[in-house]
Amino acid sequence: MLLTGTVNTLATKVQFGLTSIGLDGRAEVFHKPWFGTFNMLFAMSLVMVVERIGTSLAAACCRPRMKMEDALLPKEGSAEGRRRKILLVAIPAFSDLLATVLACIGIMYIPASVWQMLRGATLFFTGIFSVTLLKHKLYVFNWIGLLLCITGVVTVGYASVEGEKSGSGAQDSSSVAFGVTLTLLGQVVQAAQVIAEEYLMKDVDLPAVEIIGYEGLWGVLMMVVIVYPTLWLLPGPDHGHAEDIVDTLALVNNSHTLLCVVTIYLISCGTFNITGIAVTGALSAVHRMMLDASRTMIIWGFGLFVHYKVDPQSPFGEEWTSSSRLQLCGFLVLITGQAIYGEIIRLPGLRYPAQSFDDHAKFASPAAALNFASKARCSLRLLDALNVLLTELYRVAGQRGAECIPLVMECMTQRLAGRLQDLGTQAKLGVLEAVVTCVLKLQGSVWLTCLNQSQVRDKRLTPLDLQNLLEKAAEERHGRCKLVPKQSNKCRQIAVFMKRTKKAGILPRMLHEILQTRIMVKKALKALHKDVGNATEARARLLDARQFGLKMIANVTYGYTGASFSGRMPFVELADAIVQTARRTLERAVRWVEKEVAGAEVLYGDTDSMFVRLPGRSKEEAFKEGARIAKEVTSHNPTPVELQMDKVYWPCCLVSKKRYVGHAWTSPSDAAPVFDAKGIETVRRDQCAATQHVLRGALEVFFESRGDLSVLKQYIRRHVDRMREGRFNLHDFIFHHEVRPPDEYKGLGPLAAQAVRRSGASWPSPGERFSFVVAEGPPGSRLADVAVIPDEVTGGRPVAEAEAGRAPLYLDIEYYLERQMGPTLHRLFMLVRGPNGLQGQVDVRRWIAEGPRPKRRDVAAMALQSSSSASAMLSSMASGYSCQACGQRAGVGIRGTIGLCNHCQRGAAVPRLLDGMCQRGYWEKRIQGCREMCMRCCNSVDIEEDCRNIYCKVFFRKVNAQLQLSACVAPKSWPAAVDW
Repeated sequence: MLLTGTVNTLATKVQFGLTSIGLDGRAEVFHKPWFGTFNMLFAMSLVMVVERIGTSLAAACCRPRMKMEDALLPKEGSAEGRRRKILLVAIPAFSDLLATVLACIGIMYIPASVWQMLRGATLFFTGIFSVTLLKHKLYVFNWIGLLLCITGVVTVGYASVEGEKSGSGAQDSSSVAFGVTLTLLGQVVQAAQVIAEEYLMKDVDLPAVEIIGYEGLWGVLMMVVIVYPTLWLLPGPDHGHAEDIVDTLALVNNSHTLLCVVTIYLISCGTFNITGIAVTGALSAVHRMMLDASRTMIIWGFGLFVHYKVDPQSPFGEEWTSSSRLQLCGFLVLITGQAIYGEIIRLPGLRYPAQSFDDHAKFASPAAALNFASKARCSLRLLDALNVLLTELYRVAGQRGAECIPLVMECMTQRLAGRLQDLGTQAKLGVLEAVVTCVLKLQGSVWLTCLNQSQVRDKRLTPLDLQNLLEKAAEERHGRCKLVPKQSNKCRQIAVFMKRTKKAGILPRMLHEILQTRIMVKKALKALHKDVGNATEARARLLDARQFGLKMIANVTYGYTGASFSGRMPFVELADAIVQTARRTLERAVRWVEKEVAGAEVLYGDTDSMFVRLPGRSKEEAFKEGARIAKEVTSHNPTPVELQMDKVYWPCCLVSKKRYVGHAWTSPSDAAPVFDAKGIETVRRDQCAATQHVLRGALEVFFESRGDLSVLKQYIRRHVDRMREGRFNLHDFIFHHEVRPPDEYKGLGPLAAQAVRRSGASWPSPGERFSFVVAEGPPGSRLADVAVIPDEVTGGRPVAEAEAGRAPLYLDIEYYLERQMGPTLHRLFMLVRGPNGLQGQVDVRRWIAEGPRPKRRDVAAMALQSSSSASAMLSSMASGYSCQACGQRAGVGIRGTIGLCNHCQRGAAVPRLLDGMCQRGYWEKRIQGCREMCMRCCNSVDIEEDCRNIYCKVFFRKVNAQLQLSACVAPKSWPAAVDW
């Protein structure tokens, strides 16, 4: 747009300065502004003509390039709606005609650079019209930018008038002022034009080529029917007419230079309008005007270059005068205003619009962007090889909505795979069972093979009528071919697809290439695992990432075709055909398994997979039976729908839809299973790490012990007691939750949003997660008051010096145990059946509540600070009655100078002392090691104590070691009191 716009402006100035032989045989200057307007409109109309000719030539020389919408939408369309759109294009056509005439007249009285700078006023007028007509919202910084643009325009206009006053041989100031006025008036009309084009691009949904072409045709029609007859009848200096078209053609015919300049102007004008309308549709009319005004410096620099390097006497050059400095200042002010308006320069203290989720996803989700870009490139390469055009954007919204939904069976949680029977003191696996996961691999119907269904929908047709319609559609799409039932696949939605033997589709080719490439990468990865070395490990990670990327691209194929609301290339017929075919195939597989396989029962099915319960089979037998089921079901499915044996779960816990966990065996020769979880808290990001670790450990213990509830209870109680004693890592209790913009919450919002407000930190960007913990608060306090950032509870000390007088905060372990871990463990283990065969006999929450609860540390600290000196003395006296070696209260039998009970005085204190000293040395070494790591990380000795990185595990490891060290301090009186 910058290049073609610059050439357009220079060609306009050059052609109005050339001389040629006129109709009367005399040389005259080519001052024909209306002819320049006609050339611009004629170039715009040629855009659509050239596009249609190029399409026709491509169809004649190559194979016919059909459009994908031919298989999606009816051919007849809405003729009245199209005529209305074409009539609306007359509005910008008339505006463009009038604006061009005013600009062409104005450029004859002022220099080209001044004329181009004055065109920056269009930005201001466009902004005003966008607010008043299109109801766009402008912020304070937008208005500041517009005011700066006005200031720059006024400065440039004043500089041009002053320059013409001081210049030699120039026109008078009244002529320059007249040219400036006409140019500004033309910018008002042009602003109305671009606003109309933005409305047409975004509300009427016309392609850019059609808008440009019809706008040019309307303009040419107005010029031929109205303007030129009027100019011929009006008296004027051009051979008695306002503008003599015959004389104009004679001037162009008698000068080859003028003919070349006019041709260059036609080409540049057409390309400039195409790029300009594309920018308007992609961004807005204001952004188009900003980009258009940016070519000012190029034109000004060209004028200075011509004057000082080519020919000082050339009328196309510009001299640097005293007013040029003022002109340069106006230009800088104009560019600054445009930069402020476009948020290139951000002013402090002003409110800027928040970034939307769609815009942020372009940068915050590189994986999603990569999937779309990769699939788009693959599709476009195949489409180009087949000479096929994509569906135009304005036709995407005309597709019907999706009608089919996938088959998702309700999970039979009461029939737990690997049923566990509680027998009182011990639990055992009652009957050895296995769950076979069968993945239904559907390589569904494809682009380009879906025949037009607009003629057969909602009509009662006989099979013969349907056959005739299909043959006619096939002949129109793919040439003459006899369509018989064996050559087509029919879906229940009357969507008919050609067989791959008759015509191969694009998606099968693309998926075949992607999957074959992934198989090759996985083979190379397996061969690489046999080698050992750092270079081999790095190469293995690279290959694993590549095969995962290929897998993700293949997996989003259905969503790529079924995203009718936000997708780029949706195909609803294909998406419905895939879903319905998969549903019907899965239903048929379920019926066959339950009927033909002895004792088999389908517990769960989800879109393209199913879980089969095989009672009485061993692991090896389950694999053989699963392979037989896959082979038999595949033989009943249409090619290439294939049922594959994936893995065996033994044991397995089916919780609900899309939520299950178990030990997965991928082959009978596996030495150990793999812990595989889908949808439960061990893989979800809305839980803290402590809950995930405890849940996974409990499931591992439960599976490995074959359902021994006593072992499970000991495991849970051991971790609960450890947390209540304070032996935990604070890093495992941090929540990382995603929050939406604050304007989208009607109330306080979730706990993460309340934590953000309480911390006073800046609001996270869309997609960014906020970290917080739940601290102990006074009794009856709300969660919103105790959801704090991790810094406030780390080590029990506040962060800021202003909060130094506040009581330290501690982690609320009871909240995590009762509100996080307890419900999570209970939801899973309540499925275990008791001796009576009923579920719900295992109450994990009761196990957690049974443990001893220590006194709240914050309450104890506040009580100690508020106590009097007498109570403090009594507390110190009471502490003297506890043995300082074993910690037991022994009453008056303890000697105050020694602080040991009678048992420890008889020799038992020595091993306890040695054990305490060993523990003290262990924690001191761990603290020293953490400090050395922190100093190496920070590259400083002083910053180590101030580092509070909540995402660093070393930091929390050091804090935990300091807490453990404070609990095992040895009294100084021990060495003298103990008989060594």
